[in-house]
Amino acid sequence: MAKILGTRIPAFRAGYLISTFNRISRGTPEQDALVYGSLVKFGSATGRYEALDGSETSGDVVAGIVVYDMTHIEYTGNNTSIAPGKFGDILVEGDIAVPVSADVSDLTEIVEGGKVFIGSDGKVATQTGTLKEIPSLRFLGITETVDGVNLTAVRKRMF
Repeated sequence: MAKILGTRIPAFRAGYLISTFNRISRGTPEQDALVYGSLVKFGSATGRYEALDGSETSGDVVAGIVVYDMTHIEYTGNNTSIAPGKFGDILVEGDIAVPVSADVSDLTEIVEGGKVFIGSDGKVATQTGTLKEIPSLRFLGITETVDGVNLTAVRKRMF
């Protein structure tokens, strides 16, 4: 069908699960919408999460990653984020595609098993410098650019 229409079914998008062994939690945004594939930290109450913004002082604050939800697309038209007041899935353990920080100028720096850091924009990065390491994440070495966005796959482990 995709060949007939001249389109491509997206195989790699921010928030797509990469493996079938995943632990998922349900959550809702603290205040702002949670974009699929974004790193999140715990909010003010159980089940509430907020996106990282790059100002975090430790990589230990990463609670999970927002999972892309295909079930809501046809009903809400929203295929980019979990809206405030709505519930969505948060990956707490498993493999997932995430956007790469603008701090990463060379995608070849992303290698399998490589350490993951919080970029200045709250996305995953490779550079050490003053960036904070996220001990619960490792790169899987897969990268792809989709619609102008650099994506990579990471493995999230439990604390």
